[in-house]
Amino acid sequence: MDIGYVAFTLGYIEIGVKGEKVEYVRYTTTPTALPLSHNKYLNKLKKDITKYLRGEKVDFRTYRLNLDNISPFETMVYRATSSIPYAEVKSYKWVATQIGKPHAYRAVGNALKKNPFLLLVPCHRVWKNNREIGGFSAGVELKRYLCSIEGTSP
Repeated sequence: MDIGYVAFTLGYIEIGVKGEKVEYVRYTTTPTALPLSHNKYLNKLKKDITKYLRGEKVDFRTYRLNLDNISPFETMVYRATSSIPYAEVKSYKWVATQIGKPHAYRAVGNALKKNPFLLLVPCHRVWKNNREIGGFSAGVELKRYLCSIEGTSP
């Protein structure tokens, strides 16, 4: 697996790629190493994440995600969440309705809590139904930061 990092104000975005499939994208405060990768797919994703963190609109839906270890329910949640446009916010209930399970909003929250594809599956765009920002597996401070990049801060 090729691993890369993108530094930003709050820490690093760590990216794991095998060939042309994204294994994970996650937040960390301390990189384990700063390897130089010749994987063109990884380097393209790093460039796009850098653009995003600078405030540019980036469509991450073109990247292939490794969903092999993701449950069918989580896959549906991640696909619905990926359809939320840049700078828009939807509720957990909205995601639940999109996947045909309108009462499963807590299960949606639990699936997003395990989201291994930070930014690519934009769970920071999913808030509580009452327009409160809600939780975030990488911390509410990061969720607020990502929302502020898109101009959707509460």
